[in-house]
Amino acid sequence: MADAINGAFEVLGAIFVFLSIQRLYADKLVRGVHWAAVAYFSSWGAWNLYYYPSLDQWASFFGAIAICSANTIYLCMIFYYLWNEKHGLATILDDSNFEFDDLSGSVGTKTKGVLLDPTRPSDHTWRP
Repeated sequence: MADAINGAFEVLGAIFVFLSIQRLYADKLVRGVHWAAVAYFSSWGAWNLYYYPSLDQWASFFGAIAICSANTIYLCMIFYYLWNEKHGLATILDDSNFEFDDLSGSVGTKTKGVLLDPTRPSDHTWRP
């Protein structure tokens, strides 16, 4: 029973990592995450690929395959987009013609910053 619960946590973790992958693919810029944290959890996942079978914990092992794969994909994407940004290949959209709420909630306040997709203003607004 403990193996099944642990395996479910591993699979759920992989689903959450894939949400981050999806967001990074859409934004094409790395913000709010450091590559070292993802590298650490990728290496831990790789260790679990050895560790779980040695304990005959097969549900955990299959969950570890999922989360280790997700973290490895995420890490590769982080390096790819950081490299692109460093070498001037990242696409950053201009916010000069786009208004969105600032953190105080004032509607129509022009703010400075990078807008990743101006067609999705809900991603860049916050209302109390």
